Parts: sequence; structure tokens; C-alpha cells
Amino acid sequence: MSRLLFFLPYLLFAETTLLSQAETISQSYQEQISKTPPPGRESLANQALISSSNWLTIHLESLENQRNPIDSFDDPKIWQLFKDIGIQSVHLKNIKNNQELIIDPSWKSSWTSLQEKTQRQKISFVGDLMGNAIPMGSDFEMAIQNQKKYTSLFHLIEIDPKDWNLIPEIPSGQKEANVPWLNVQKLHQKGYIQELFNPYIKKSSWNTTAPIVGIDGKKRRWIYLKEGKNNPCLSWLSTSFGAYQLITANALGMFFELGEKILQIDGKIPLFAQEMIALWIRKMGAYTTLSTNGTLASIANAPTDFATDSATPIALLHALITQNTTALQMIYQLFLENNIPSHKLVHTLQPFETHLCDWMELIQSPQKKFNYGEEKITANFLRQRLLKEDLLRLQLLDRLPETTWVDYCKRSLNLQDFENHVDDIQKLHLLLAFTYAHQPGVFCVSLEDLLGAYRSKNTNLNILESNPDCIYASLPIQQTNPDSFTSQLSQIIRKRNETNIARGSLIDVLPSPNPGTLLLLHRLGSSGFIQLLAVNFSKESVQENIKYKEIAETSAIDIMTQLGEEKVFSSPQFSFNLDPQSARAFYFQPKYY
Repeated sequence: MSRLLFFLPYLLFAETTLLSQAETISQSYQEQISKTPPPGRESLANQALISSSNWLTIHLESLENQRNPIDSFDDPKIWQLFKDIGIQSVHLKNIKNNQELIIDPSWKSSWTSLQEKTQRQKISFVGDLMGNAIPMGSDFEMAIQNQKKYTSLFHLIEIDPKDWNLIPEIPSGQKEANVPWLNVQKLHQKGYIQELFNPYIKKSSWNTTAPIVGIDGKKRRWIYLKEGKNNPCLSWLSTSFGAYQLITANALGMFFELGEKILQIDGKIPLFAQEMIALWIRKMGAYTTLSTNGTLASIANAPTDFATDSATPIALLHALITQNTTALQMIYQLFLENNIPSHKLVHTLQPFETHLCDWMELIQSPQKKFNYGEEKITANFLRQRLLKEDLLRLQLLDRLPETTWVDYCKRSLNLQDFENHVDDIQKLHLLLAFTYAHQPGVFCVSLEDLLGAYRSKNTNLNILESNPDCIYASLPIQQTNPDSFTSQLSQIIRKRNETNIARGSLIDVLPSPNPGTLLLLHRLGSSGFIQLLAVNFSKESVQENIKYKEIAETSAIDIMTQLGEEKVFSSPQFSFNLDPQSARAFYFQPKYY
């Protein structure tokens, strides 16, 4: 009897672990997957863009119905509204709890009803796969009890009792403690840790556990690699390949049970593991996208079908704040120099997160020199200069706030009584949407942007009714007003679809004598026509004159109005005007069309 009591916690944990769920899910679809052909390594972005080039991101924790946020989408009107705006895919974030591989079980019946509504509108789903680390739960409890199948899931290292003096004591009321970098250095010298460590930070990426008795009766202490405060990192190079069992089962459930056609891979997962996961998902018949960290390398090396454009948002924000596009031009020029396929990029308007509020490419290589306008300066100096300019314009002291695009539009206009200047804010907001929508790749907008939220940490958004922290009306009211944000956005998306810019490519970044102007040349996806995106972030009208060999023997057509512009047909030159803080897009049509 006493032996049974000793093993009772182990038996209870074994029934609730993610690994046990993974085994069940994988067995369910083993025969089905075995019949699918081997996947290729080529990106399937162009194929996916045919039916899914305009996305909407919704964080479930931001919705009013917290008990079951899936029920927030029960009204069919919601999906008709999304369809009318031009949304083709919805990225629902945070649909599963910490102890489930697929979805919170209490939400499953609601999800079935949700799928029926979205299928009628031909709207698909984008879903988030599990990350590089998972929250502490049954799997980790099994691991530190020395159950081998679970131990190999994590970067978990047993510390010999004679070396327990090298790891800190656990404070009262806690289960773990951080290992200071000096102790990590000593553990490295002892041969416990092979990874590099950073001596310039007080806290390390390693935690230690309290003494715990394993299933064999032996007392142990462990150290483990973690993300955040205490989430243990998965081991992607272990003898059991347990981490792959988890994420492949996670993908199977999301694709077959939830109907999510595009799955997002966590960019913190090592590149070799990203490649394996992307291939597996391609074999299933789904598409992949990667959450990148803001560096060009993370975008250029993405083995997925899509990759988040996390490099331009901070530069776009800088252009908005300072009315200067030099930094934004630099980023697009780097896209060209690094051969980044522009049709694979996901351009997202959504509330800012921590990693987006700095220049990650410049942080990564502080001594590297960049061509900034007519200058060549180090990344560290350039970053400090850009940040200083932003803070000065916004009258802030040390850092940019993590907030929404609407709030930044308000701040850039230096408005105090913003309630009386909604039209001015909306004009700038639409300028940002136009800039991203008329570029190749995916255009993604957030629910916060559709509603005009001016606080990033909303927790009670209602899709069909007015919201107190939003400057725009509810979606139903907006759709009856041709001058509203969503009505004008739907026109932008419609023209985007007509030109097939989503499957196009960036071919040049043109210089301009006006510092507030961005000029991008693209080649359209189906027609092969040249498209010009021209954005004026300044508060003054400007005249632009471009010269490009390939637009000789063409007529210039304004994409939004479909009206011809004044241009000498045989000439490679084209002149046009841009109103203050406005954008235009043109395509150049040969005579034989």
C-alpha cells in the first residue's frame, strides 16, 4: 500500500501530460499521414496567397467574454463583417491553456459552431504552434522526478550533491530560483553547462530546482534552461526527440481538428528544428509562417512559407513620428541586398510588443556600419540617434511606450483633445494601412486597429458594440459609413486584390529629394507590370519625379481611382503630386493592354 502511495503522484501526472496527449493524437492520424507524399523544401507562399493574403489578428484575452471567448464569435454577422472588409484568414491567438496541446476542452463545442460560420464565408484560420518553451506542468514534474522519457524533453541537468553549493538555495514559497551568471560560469568550468553564457547580466537563462525525490527514491537537484521567469525550454536535440513528438501532434490537432490551415512557428525555436517542423506541416497539407525577432537574418533564413516582417514596423513608426523615411528606405534596401523574398513577408498592423519597440537589426551588430542616407555610421550610433529623434518629437524621456498605432498617430499629431480630431488620426492610420497593403506578401491588421483602440492592454473589446477605449465606432456602424476606417480599408484591400500585389516582388527603392517620401517599386504578381507605391509622411505637399527604364512605353494608372495619369507614353519619367501625409499607388501599363 505504501509503495502505491509513493507512485500515486507519478501515475496521476502520467495521465495528464502533454506527451501522453501527443502519443494519442499521433496514433489517431498515423495512417492518414502515411499516405501523403514527401514534402518539398520550396516555399508555398504563392499558393497560399491565392486564398489567404489578408489576415486579421485577434487576441482572445482582449475580448469581453473571458469565460469562453470563442462564444464572442457566435453571431454570424461578425463573419459577414470580416468578409465585407476583405479578411480571408483570422489568426486567433491563445486558444489553448497550458495543459492542452490543441484547445481548452470546454471550448470545443463552441469551436465546431465557429467553423461552420467561417466556412460559409470562406474564411480560414491561422494558429500558433507551441513555442520553444512550455509552462511548468505535469511534463516537467515528471522530468524532475527522473522519469527518463520526460527528462529528455527539456534542457535538464542533474547536479551532483557535492556541487550543490554552486547553485542557490530556493527561497521560501518558491519551487525554483535563478542561477546567477557567476555560478553559471563555475558550472560551465565543471562541465555541466556547455552553452555560452553572458557575464554582463546579473540573471542567467538557467534556473535551479529545490531538492526533489525521484521515482527511484533518490533525492536530486536540477538546473534547467528557461525562457521568461521559469518556463523550461524544450530540447530539440535529445535521444527521444520528445519535443518533436509534442509539436507534431500539436500541428496535427490544429490542422485536422481545428481546421487551421496556416500554422505559426515560434522564432525562438532553433533554425534546424524550424526546418523539420516546416517540412512536417507541409507534408500534412498546411502552410507555415514564422514569428521573427526583427533581425534580417531571422527573416532571410526562415524555412517557412511566410515570415513576419518584424524589421519595418519600428522604421515605419519612426517615419510617422519624424516625417523622415531615411531609416525605412534603409530597411527596404537591406531586404533587396539580402535577397529576402517580399511575397513571403507578413506585414502586420497590431499593438506594439516589447521586441518591436527597438531596432533589433542594429542591436544585433552594434559595430556594423550601415548606409544611412549619405552617411555610413555604426549600428549602435544610428540606433541611439533614431531613438533620440523619436523621444524628442514625442516629448518622452527614455523609452517608447508599448501601445497601439492609433495612439502613436495621436501622439505624432501632438493632440491633447484627440476626441475632436478623430478624422485626423484616422487619416494617418489609413496611411499606415495603405503603406503595408500595397506591398507584396500578406497584409495583416488587428482587431484593435479595426476598432481604433488607443490602449494596447484592452481586455473587454466587443466586436459588435462600441468600446470605451476605442475612437472608431462598432464594426456594424463603420460598415454603413463610407468615410469610416473599415469602409476605406475595405476599398484599399479590394484594390490590393485586383492588382495581385500580394504575389509581387520588391524590385527597387527609389531616392527622393523629399525626406518624408517613401518610393517603392514592385513587380505585380500576375501581369508583371511595374507598380509604384508612393507615401508622403510629411505635413507638406510634395512633387515627385521618378525615372526608371522599364516604365518607358507605358501609361500610368492610379490604382485606387483607375484613372490615367499625365505621362508621356514613350518616356521613362513620371511626375506626380502627393498631398500632406498621403499615399498613392500606380501601375504602368504597356500599350498592348
